[in-house]
Amino acid sequence: MLINLSRNARVHTTNGTKLSSIVRCGALIEQLLDNFEPKRRRGEPVASSNTWILEQFLGMGGFGEVWRATKSLYPKSRAFKFFTDPANQDWLKQEGRALAAVKEELGDHPNIIQYIDIEPDAKPFPYLALDFANGGTLEDWIMQPASEQPELDVSKLMAGIIDGLCEAHQANIFHRDIKPANILLHYEDESEQPTPLIADFGLSRADPVMSQKFASSSVSSRQLIVGTHLYLPPEASGYGGVNFAQQDVFALGVTWYQVLICQLERPPYDFPVKLKELGIDSRTVNLLSRCLAQPSRRFRTAMDLKDAFENENADTDWNVPAGCFDVGPLAKAMFGRVLTSL
Repeated sequence: MLINLSRNARVHTTNGTKLSSIVRCGALIEQLLDNFEPKRRRGEPVASSNTWILEQFLGMGGFGEVWRATKSLYPKSRAFKFFTDPANQDWLKQEGRALAAVKEELGDHPNIIQYIDIEPDAKPFPYLALDFANGGTLEDWIMQPASEQPELDVSKLMAGIIDGLCEAHQANIFHRDIKPANILLHYEDESEQPTPLIADFGLSRADPVMSQKFASSSVSSRQLIVGTHLYLPPEASGYGGVNFAQQDVFALGVTWYQVLICQLERPPYDFPVKLKELGIDSRTVNLLSRCLAQPSRRFRTAMDLKDAFENENADTDWNVPAGCFDVGPLAKAMFGRVLTSL
């Protein structure tokens, strides 16, 4: 269908005026489609000397492909990340080292995907083995039509993501590519809320000495600024560098905003107005405002964000006397605005 459309498509100017040239890109589209075809097949063993069997194709990226695999008499599935392009061998080693460092520092944290194994010499393709999350990615959830989206408690979701990122920052590990596509959802029970799992630490910095340096000051080399453009803070586009911890906080703020509006867009300048029009409470808007603020007003680390989040969401045990109004939420909103303006 794409090939046929390309052979009959016309180029338009920005004013909508048709030009006479016909787009002849059928060969290019055929090449692109060929690259989207998975190299692995359902029913194949993960590797020539492996008893895990590929069951479900989950997606692909610049590195290669991700599959769900099962094993006879083993109750849980696993995810296998295959590096199908020989040019990505260095990326495999980098991500393997990063995941090993994360596992060593954080152990089995409930909000971080668990790294199981790495096989750089496996045939036909080297791979990483990871825990399987049965709910897909947070990006998948955002992209679903509203009528088909499973119910999601955004507050509990963000609490889990913040907690996982907080643990990483406490260990001087900075993710540097937080986004909905790197947040996996896992359901232990269909009737319960999913557990968010932070995945893809391939760009993370896990060296304690370097990480402490970058956490306390900006990075002077632009070569060290990596991540997905939509989720990078504004200072990443300049020449002053970026603080890795605050880069994670900003990206988390963008992700939070996208979950609230169910769209993959960058927050506009007037995003607080938009969120309030959607009925989002002022406390959430205040937290988001500090995640997305300029560096001097932004949360310095995920630990600061976690403290503010827990204080904002703390339950109160006092009862409002009969005939009186509960002014607690109004007072919190007012003090929140005062603090963020300081």
